[in-house]
Amino acid sequence: MLPDQSVTDRLEARILAAMAGGFELGILYLGYRLGYFRGLRDLGDANAGELAAQVEANSRYTREWLEAAAASALIDVWEQSASGDSRRYALTPGTEDPLTDDSGVWTMLHDVRCTVTSLARAPELVEHYRNGTGLLFSAYGEDMRGGQELTHKQAFVRDLPTRWMPALGDLHQHLLTTPGTRIADIGFGAGWSTIALARCYPNATVDGLDLDPESVALARENARAQGLTSEISFQVQDAADLSLSGRYDLACAFECIHDMPQPVTVLRAMRNLVGAGGTVLIGDVAVGESYTAPAELDERLDYGYSLFHCLPVGMYGPNAVGTGTLMRPATLWSYAQTAGFANMSVLPIEHPSWRFYRLTG
Repeated sequence: MLPDQSVTDRLEARILAAMAGGFELGILYLGYRLGYFRGLRDLGDANAGELAAQVEANSRYTREWLEAAAASALIDVWEQSASGDSRRYALTPGTEDPLTDDSGVWTMLHDVRCTVTSLARAPELVEHYRNGTGLLFSAYGEDMRGGQELTHKQAFVRDLPTRWMPALGDLHQHLLTTPGTRIADIGFGAGWSTIALARCYPNATVDGLDLDPESVALARENARAQGLTSEISFQVQDAADLSLSGRYDLACAFECIHDMPQPVTVLRAMRNLVGAGGTVLIGDVAVGESYTAPAELDERLDYGYSLFHCLPVGMYGPNAVGTGTLMRPATLWSYAQTAGFANMSVLPIEHPSWRFYRLTG
C-alpha cells in the first residue's frame, strides 16, 4: 500500500519546522554566550562591525548571526541597507530584559542553555543507548550547571519561603520558632534552595550535602556573596553517612531525585537523616499521573530533557535505576515504600511545573 501523501507531507513539514526551531535555539544560545543581545541593548542599534567591536567577536560571524536572528524574527532590522555590513539591527522593544537576563528573573535563555548542551551530547549518547551506560552530571559542563541555577533560582528565593514551606504546617512553625533545629538539603546544585531555607529559618542550621565538588564550590561562592557563611554548611558528603543519623528535623531534595541513579538508596539515607517521626520533603517535576500520547507540550519537553540529560545521568554507574525526568507519583511512592516510608502526601501547593511530596514514617 502506498503511503498517504498528506501524512508524509505533514510529517515533512513538521520536521522542517522542528529543524528551523532547533537552529533558532542555537541562535539564542550564541546570542547569550557571545553577549550579542547585551551588546545590542547597550548600543541601541548597531551594524555588524559595531556589535563585533562591542563584544570582541569576529565581524563576519557577527554579521551572519545578525542576519539569521532577524530572519527568524528574534531581533529587528533597524535600518535597511543593500550592504550586509551597513545594515543596522536592534532588539525588539519589550525583549530587552528576557534576552539579557543574568539573574534568573527570566528563565527562557537559561532553559535554552540546558537544552542546547543536552542535545550536544546526542552523538556520544548513541553508544550509551546501545550498551545501557550513562553520563556523569559533570559531563554536561558549565552551561547545564549555570542554566539550571538560573532556571530555578527565583523560584527558591521567591516561592520557597512564602508558598512552599508554610505548607508543612506545624513543622514549618517548629522550624521558625525553635532554636537549634537542623535541615539537610540534598543535591542542592548551586545552593539557592539551601540559601532560601537558611533565610526562611534563621533559628535553624542548614547543611547542604552533594557529591559534585563543582556544585559545592559554586554554592559556597553564592552563600558568601549573600553573607551567609555561618548559617550554612556545604559539603561534598554522602547523605548515607551513618554519622548523620537522626541529626535533622527536615531533609529536602528539590528536583534531583529523578536524576539519581539509585533513588531508593538516597531516600533511605534521607529517612535515616531525620530519624523516627521525621519529615522528608521532595520537590520534583509535576508530570502527569499516567502516560498519554500524544502528550501536551510540557510533557513533550520533559521527555526531551529525559532523553538527552536526566535519563543518561540516572543510568550512570552500577545498579542504576534510570528513572528519567517523568517520575510519576506512583513511581516515587514505590521508591518511598521500598526505602521504608509509611506515608506520602502531595502538599497543597499550586505550581505550574513542580509537585511537592511529604514523606514520613
